[in-house]
Amino acid sequence: MREFRSIANKQVLIVFLALLVAVGALLGVPVATRILAESLPPLLQVESGDGWTLVPTTYLSPSAPTARNNHAIAATPSGDVLLFGGWNSSYLNDTWLFNTVTNSWFQMSTSPAPPVRYGHAMATTPVGDVLLFGGYDGSNLNDTWLFNTVTNSWGQITSSPSTPTARRIHTMAATPSGVLLFGGYDGSNLNDTWLYGPVTSTVTLHLQTGWNLASVPAVTDGSPNTVFAGLPAGWYLFSWDGFHNRYTSKEDTVLHVGAGFWLRVTEAVDYDVATTPYTPNSLQIALANGWNIVGTPYPVRCDWTTVQFLYFGTTYALDQAISNGWMGTSIIVWTGTEYGIAKPWFAPTYGYWIRSLVNGASLVFHRPP
Repeated sequence: MREFRSIANKQVLIVFLALLVAVGALLGVPVATRILAESLPPLLQVESGDGWTLVPTTYLSPSAPTARNNHAIAATPSGDVLLFGGWNSSYLNDTWLFNTVTNSWFQMSTSPAPPVRYGHAMATTPVGDVLLFGGYDGSNLNDTWLFNTVTNSWGQITSSPSTPTARRIHTMAATPSGVLLFGGYDGSNLNDTWLYGPVTSTVTLHLQTGWNLASVPAVTDGSPNTVFAGLPAGWYLFSWDGFHNRYTSKEDTVLHVGAGFWLRVTEAVDYDVATTPYTPNSLQIALANGWNIVGTPYPVRCDWTTVQFLYFGTTYALDQAISNGWMGTSIIVWTGTEYGIAKPWFAPTYGYWIRSLVNGASLVFHRPP
């Protein structure tokens, strides 16, 4: 009897499904498709609420950016937008900054600046500067420029171990690890991929037993406990805060390129520091009114002729800053047992005491030729 009922139920189910198929065929829609569609939730209809708006702009300089094409723009860390170059009956190389709060354009007077071009690309680096590469000025270009968003100045990058080939109409985008470049045109379409970012190398500090007045001529992790984790036990570090006239322990110190510090070790050691080369062609170091510990950002000797004293927007030779009474008469080094007068150069990995006698001055290191 149970077997009969089971067979009967199956027959009823088969007849019911056959009827559904028949009805579906009459309606022109497969039954399985209709059931599946009816069992799913409705699709999300995306409405962002955003749209294009023509921005009314003002100008903080006598003229405005001219009409152009094939230019490049990039956002800066402050939220402003940098514009460079393009084409309007001729190649352009003007630099403009757009303030997104006041909706105003301002032309930047920068020297040096990238030569005229169009078809180039720009993107913001992880440290907040704007990178420019390539373009066309009658020939394809492969020069690299960096716009420092702190000093509002351009500098050409010439120290990269390798560089993409000359091209135009390529694209670049900011990523957490650097600026990514893809493709472009050099007479034919390209599909190579490049990353502009940190190139890890090793800097060696030659440390003597006891206290060393040192610096790292490159960009580091920033944390002394990480950078010097491989030193023999018992090492210690102090940095000098000239703006507050006090020493800061290693727990409260952030290592900056161009900054010096005291480092004590229990035994003489040659210590390798994993670093990222400092690639810009100059570094500006703000000086406190009083003593400051500085170091060259480059892994080569910097003669005094490659270092300048910046005061009220004008740069001066160090000797001129001394004669004008803006800077102390001597640059001081640590010999290992006492202070001494520095020779007329800054050696990599060494720290130097410099005394500013005015407020608002800076020291500017330039990459040696």
